[in-house]
Amino acid sequence: MTYSCLTNFKNCFFAATLTVSAVMSGLVVNSDASELSILTANDKIWESNATTFSNKFQYFDWEEEDNWLEYRDEDLKLWGEKVSAVKLIEEQGVLVNLNFELVSKDDSQRMSKKVFDTEASKWKSSLDAKLGVNGKVMVSTKMGDVSQVRIGWAFDKCILILSAHYGKSPQLLEISFYERSAGVAQTKLRGQLLDKPIANHSSNNGGSSDSDNDIVASTKEEKEIRNMIREISARKAPAGVSRKVQDAVNLLNVYRYLSSVPYNVKASQAMIKAAEDAAGICKEKGQLSHDFGHSTDKCNLAMNSGNLTMENSVMQYMNDSGANNRAARGHRMWCLNPKMGKTGFGIVGAYSAMYSLDQSAREGRKNYSYPGHGFYPIKYLHGNGWSYYIVDGPVPANVKVEVWKLNKKEDRLPSFSKEPDGRKLPVAYTNVNRNNVVFEPESSPITKKGYYLVRIVGSGLKKQYLVKLF
Repeated sequence: MTYSCLTNFKNCFFAATLTVSAVMSGLVVNSDASELSILTANDKIWESNATTFSNKFQYFDWEEEDNWLEYRDEDLKLWGEKVSAVKLIEEQGVLVNLNFELVSKDDSQRMSKKVFDTEASKWKSSLDAKLGVNGKVMVSTKMGDVSQVRIGWAFDKCILILSAHYGKSPQLLEISFYERSAGVAQTKLRGQLLDKPIANHSSNNGGSSDSDNDIVASTKEEKEIRNMIREISARKAPAGVSRKVQDAVNLLNVYRYLSSVPYNVKASQAMIKAAEDAAGICKEKGQLSHDFGHSTDKCNLAMNSGNLTMENSVMQYMNDSGANNRAARGHRMWCLNPKMGKTGFGIVGAYSAMYSLDQSAREGRKNYSYPGHGFYPIKYLHGNGWSYYIVDGPVPANVKVEVWKLNKKEDRLPSFSKEPDGRKLPVAYTNVNRNNVVFEPESSPITKKGYYLVRIVGSGLKKQYLVKLF
């Protein structure tokens, strides 16, 4: 699959070829997680928000804050050159800035001004060559004791600015792509720098006509959730278990925590061997199947022709895309099985497996869902298929699902007799599979933060819950 450049961007964004990965029959985009130039190939960048953009490139390990996402790693490269980080910044629900940190504050402060200036000149020359036009010197700006020397390139839909920050010593070197119509870009084109960007994107998000007055998690609850995610993600590998396996187990537990099922699943060395065996036979056969023996009938299986890791295979299982997975989202179902107490991951070449049939934990007593009840970070919502699970019996076949995006904050569930205050979403697909119902609130993934009310009604079943995406 290839994303081509937009003609009217000239060469502001560069073409890139993406490899395709599969969870059984489902396809997701993947690439080399160290090369960031792939991010500049998105031809819908200014019609999306940070969540949509990061979901398209979900194999990058994004750190999420209020209105931006960041990925920082020592092995990152941009057009083959080493960089420190990438950041996505949005205003009013629309992406307005794609920023690459070329030399970090820590690294720059260890450089002499001469070495730092040489690095800035190298990037300026490289950008001139790549963009086919020489950048123009912009008016320098100063904030406190730090000044910025800037070179700008202007195009039809975006501007690109190379900024060198100087205090008593070099501070930072960065490249930023700004959406052209955003107020922050306009002020920068005039050689000014505002503390608060001015932008109006009410008709520029390429999505629904919902109000931009999105409802987000309170600071306290948001911090509690983020802190728990960090705590789970930092769990150390026990003796005999690799860091890569533990990272996958930790991410699995994050999804389980967010869906309100027990999130203390442990890595089992026996199950790791079984998963490795399953991945190995799939590689030998050159395809995915649960019918090869070698524990393939006990594992979730994934294949990826690009940069497959055990950790990003968990995201693939949770997304569970593809026509063959649509009806049951079975990979997700096994990931969220409340009775799972142990698991194992294995990877051989382009094939990965997760041992899924463990039943060693105590059975849960509460119904659960994906995305989970209550506050849920939108970063962990993949694809357009949602799931609801009943722990004490099958879902009735005649079930009906309704979903609303609410206009305002609702901490209490409304009466079933009342029409919710919000926009009713077109639930075009619903399917019952044993104890779970799969439904699609929209034909495309939901990326807009806010409060969503779900109602599920059938013979002997009457449930409703809130999903508060933030």
